Amino acid sequence: MPAEPRVGDRFAQEQAPGVAQDISTGVAIDLTLETAVGTLSGCIKTQDLNTLDQAIEHKYYCPGVGLVREENANGSLDLVSVSAG
Repeated sequence: MPAEPRVGDRFAQEQAPGVAQDISTGVAIDLTLETAVGTLSGCIKTQDLNTLDQAIEHKYYCPGVGLVREENANGSLDLVSVSAG
């Protein structure tokens, strides 16, 4: 992922030929998300395309936390806790 992502930026998400070859595109930046761990700001949303099966999912990343939400045709997954490490 670019250090300073912008809407429209594209980057390789996974590069395992024949197994996973996802391409991510930034679709929104500077989002505020309400999550189980609190309100997170400065988040970005990506659209990930699996070039092998053409499946699309959306992922949300927030500073200091990382991946907090995934949405795909089967539903969604949300981060529910964070522990200091």
